[in-house]
Amino acid sequence: MKSIFEDRAGELCTAIGEETSTELYCRSGEHFARVTPAAAPQPGIFGWGQIHLQDRFGEWWIPSRGNLYRFTGVKRAAELPNARPTAIYRAGKELPRGDVFRLFEDSRGDVWMGLWHEDALVRWHRTTGEFERFHDIAGLPTAFAEDHSGNIWIGFYWRNLARFKDGHILVLSPAKGFPDGSVFALHIDGAGRLWAATTRGGVVRIDNPDAGDIHYRSYASDEGLASDEATAIAEDGRGRIYAATGRGIDRLDPANGEIRHFAVPAGEAAFRDREGRLWFGASRALYMLRPNDDEETALPNALISSMRVRGRPSAISEFGESSVRGVRLGAADNQIQFDFFSINLDPGRKLLYQYRLDVTGNDWSRPASTLTINYASVAPGRHRYEVRTVDSAGRTGAEPAVVEFEIFPPVWRRAWFLSLAGALALLLLAAAHHYRVRQLLEMARIRTRIATDLHDDIGASLSQIALLSEVARRENGRGDVLTRIGNLSRDLVDSMSDVVWAIDPRWDRSTDLVSRMRRFSGDLLSASNIEYRFVGETGGEEVALNSGIRRNTFLILKETLHNVVKHAECTQVTITFSLEADHFSLVVEDDGRGFDSPASGRGGHGLRNMRARAAEMGGSLEILPAPRGGTRVELHVRVRRRRSAYL
Repeated sequence: MKSIFEDRAGELCTAIGEETSTELYCRSGEHFARVTPAAAPQPGIFGWGQIHLQDRFGEWWIPSRGNLYRFTGVKRAAELPNARPTAIYRAGKELPRGDVFRLFEDSRGDVWMGLWHEDALVRWHRTTGEFERFHDIAGLPTAFAEDHSGNIWIGFYWRNLARFKDGHILVLSPAKGFPDGSVFALHIDGAGRLWAATTRGGVVRIDNPDAGDIHYRSYASDEGLASDEATAIAEDGRGRIYAATGRGIDRLDPANGEIRHFAVPAGEAAFRDREGRLWFGASRALYMLRPNDDEETALPNALISSMRVRGRPSAISEFGESSVRGVRLGAADNQIQFDFFSINLDPGRKLLYQYRLDVTGNDWSRPASTLTINYASVAPGRHRYEVRTVDSAGRTGAEPAVVEFEIFPPVWRRAWFLSLAGALALLLLAAAHHYRVRQLLEMARIRTRIATDLHDDIGASLSQIALLSEVARRENGRGDVLTRIGNLSRDLVDSMSDVVWAIDPRWDRSTDLVSRMRRFSGDLLSASNIEYRFVGETGGEEVALNSGIRRNTFLILKETLHNVVKHAECTQVTITFSLEADHFSLVVEDDGRGFDSPASGRGGHGLRNMRARAAEMGGSLEILPAPRGGTRVELHVRVRRRRSAYL
């Protein structure tokens, strides 16, 4: 069917034909009769849509090969075989070259036409009787429409859509965002919107056809249309749009966007008669549809027809189940496929499906027509799969179909294995801690034994040497040599005492270091008639310090005080030891004559040794002028807190 229309008598007519032959049939009672004007010996042409036209004045326009016939005074199509044409317009003479492919009458009575072969747009002016060809636009016109503002819209074969307004033509092309392909039908609905049937973009709606800036919306297969190729458009009394495609008829409701599908093989022409019936033409058939205004029926629910685990089907009825529960799977059975369907008793409604897995709320998948979903790798645990029906208006089935299943984790991820591994790790940690404690205690015992041996054996021997040298000096009168031997022995005893104190783990506490520094400071400075003040702040905490830090700190203090006694010529000395969270500081300040160029770093071996000891502890040593004269020595050392075996 190339076209469907009514004559002014209300009789339904249709053009039937192939590519090179088109004939007119009109309804008479319950049957259609062929209508062939006697004056048109070659009525068959290749055309589309409105091939034959009866205008508002009752005149008929009948195309033929190379000619266009105009009949006046013929009311009914059945009268055409006996009528004589009022005018004959010949191609290349009155009419531009080419065969008439499409006819359309506007509100002014002008007749628009598209010419085949020449791909020309032509308008016949009723007031002058002249034909006007538009040379500034190319392409074969395949569809015409006039909007409520009097603008003429023209669809082209592979050249999209154009608007003729106030003598100017506006072309909408893919470069401006309009869908690609041909426009085979145009329709102005009751609300004044323009609808275009395209061969690649489905149905396009333009809400403002008279505006300077054109906006349009497409309805294609992604929005639920049966096909992206639409060839005809009709409208029912409720304003719903019917698009004819090669896959049937889709009904689009502009109010809510709902799309329903009718499996009718109609896709070439569409028309609504004066009684509100819709007619659709297929290749060699004509279908009539009465729009149904009944209330919508509820959507059917989805059903699970199959659950395949790694390709193996599970025990689910082929008739479908709405709920499947208690499925337990092994760790390797994580590739799962679900098949589903629904029983749709409404042929005009196209059902889509949404699904989700372990998702709360309303986070469903996009609606799709697929009936299978495959999950390549599902994580171990409890899962809930749901699928439901949905239509183009967004309505959903009352209840989703549900599958509840559990995938057990691998052995190394199960609770008992993790508990056993945790217990074993705790045992290993406990053993390692026990071993470390044993090593620390063993080290403390070794240090104690060394300190005891040094004190008891070497210390006693050195003390005996000092005593014997004193006796020998008194008996033999060799005072100079024996005095030097005695002094050296006593110095060795003092040094040995320092070594024993440094390595003995019983004196690892910070308070032991403070006590020894206080005692040494008092002995040395009091013997030199120098006033002193010792401030030891440990915050009331017992912090363990290793032997290296204790020994180097004590020796730095010892060297500093010896320098004060020998060189400072001072009367007062202040010693401050403070221990904080992660470091301690030792400050010695005197009121003597000061130190020459302390920042330069030059001096004797004592200063170099002091800086070396500070660097060994990872600390810093500064020698500065005191604020009130004299010298200020600052030692800063970062420490890591630990517990002593004797705390």
